[in-house]
Amino acid sequence: MKIETLERLWRTHDHDMDRTARAFLVESLMSGIERRRKGQTVFLLCVGAALGTVTLVFGYDALRHDSLDVTREWGSVLMLVAPWVALILMLRAHDRHRRRFADPTASIAQSLQLRLDENRAARHSAVVMFWLMGLFPLVTGVTLWQLVGTDKMTATQAVQGALLFGGALGASTLVQAIRYLWFLRPEGARLERLLAEYAG
Repeated sequence: MKIETLERLWRTHDHDMDRTARAFLVESLMSGIERRRKGQTVFLLCVGAALGTVTLVFGYDALRHDSLDVTREWGSVLMLVAPWVALILMLRAHDRHRRRFADPTASIAQSLQLRLDENRAARHSAVVMFWLMGLFPLVTGVTLWQLVGTDKMTATQAVQGALLFGGALGASTLVQAIRYLWFLRPEGARLERLLAEYAG
């Protein structure tokens, strides 16, 4: 509990306990929401920066050394495009959420509705990630097969790459599944129940 915030609200609301408690609850909810929004924005910016760097390196190498035959190595392009599609979908969901609640009213019901919408946007992003992770083994397999076919990689290197990528993908999928099943979905159910009880 932030004593300074409580003291400020206590004075603002003329030492009225009920009004102070309600204002403190709303302010706490909004502070948490703003903190999560900033965290999500930073996460998306970091993903965008990482993808942008990979894309620039890939494009520079392909153009500078004329090292890409799209007709025989289209798997590499698809492997690069798929994460961009996922990022765009997540950005759109994040933007829709922010526009829907650009200036929320200072009420508990509105704060709960905002939290619920935020949770739904996060679940949408998680589902997008699940689809991407389900697609990637196929895309990776095609890409490695094409690299072996163009003599840019040996069969042994392809197997090693598949094992390394498969391990990383498996760990990422596990983390996303735990986050979705043990945090996002239960939180969404709690928020829906709280909102229904508050409205009723």
